[in-house]
Amino acid sequence: MQIKKITPSPIFILLILFLFYAVNNYIILRSDTTPLVFDTNDYFATSINFYYMFSQVHNLYDVFLSSAIRPPLMMLTTLPFYYLFGVTSDVAVMTSIIFLFILMISVYMIGSHLGGRKAGLLGAFLITTYPIIVRSEEHTSELQSHSFISYAVFCLK
Repeated sequence: MQIKKITPSPIFILLILFLFYAVNNYIILRSDTTPLVFDTNDYFATSINFYYMFSQVHNLYDVFLSSAIRPPLMMLTTLPFYYLFGVTSDVAVMTSIIFLFILMISVYMIGSHLGGRKAGLLGAFLITTYPIIVRSEEHTSELQSHSFISYAVFCLK
């Protein structure tokens, strides 16, 4: 009698990896009391301004002119989470997991296209362990940029 080897699906492995990161990020944020400083504080303050502008103003032109220094997409992605969970810095920082998910899937697809399924899974695992990518206490646009760039590279195939 031959024993059949069961191999988990790559989507299942990626979801487990993503959930592991999301739970760890949540645990770190719940125990971390360090305030946001420098750029992370600026992103957070701007996203709060966007939240109040969307709550009161119906003119999108004013919203996009309010932040001439920073592109608004990062701050706009926090708005639905502010409405669901409240306006806190932890909620703002947790929105980065959306971009980590995009980055993981993109790196997996690039790796699997170039070197097979194992290479894609290794790439997705490695990209989630780089400290420059996975900074649990920060709310900046670097992860967003990395995720969209990797998605654009994936789309070039």
